[in-house]
Amino acid sequence: MSTTDASSTSSASVCSDRQPKRVILRLQVNEFEGNGRNWEQHIDAIKTYLVWAGRPTSEYEGEYDMRKHFAHVEPFQAPELNQTTFHVVLDIEQHLLNEPNFDTLPHEIYRMRRDNEGNLEVHPFQNPLVAKNTICKIRRFTDAVYPWAGQKVQKRPSGVFSQTLNEGDGENM
Repeated sequence: MSTTDASSTSSASVCSDRQPKRVILRLQVNEFEGNGRNWEQHIDAIKTYLVWAGRPTSEYEGEYDMRKHFAHVEPFQAPELNQTTFHVVLDIEQHLLNEPNFDTLPHEIYRMRRDNEGNLEVHPFQNPLVAKNTICKIRRFTDAVYPWAGQKVQKRPSGVFSQTLNEGDGENM
């Protein structure tokens, strides 16, 4: 598994990187209206990351299959479980890969927090071992559930995207 040392990654070094990778944004539920269930706020987080990384926000505009990047939002738990964090996973440069090997695809993780004025900020993990360990834990879920760039997705009438199951998938779930 390839993991960027988030403690040494700066926006200047990220800016020149135009290679496919998976970026995990870790967000706090209590910092979002509606406990993080508002899609527009997810887009704000994505665009905040893009600006921080030195990329234009226009890379995440337009029809989802025409964007340079694809976003997966972690499904929310039942309210009684008091979920504290959730993740937005970005497939950066989605059109440059078809079926990547997630074990060799670079993965990065960042915390996103609000400042005193309520603006989102990107915070790299300070300890590279914590970043690597957190990525390993999250990948147990994301590698299996989030296909690269939403391949095999189906648009629901509500405009929400979901992974489609092939016949026989999920029988033992």
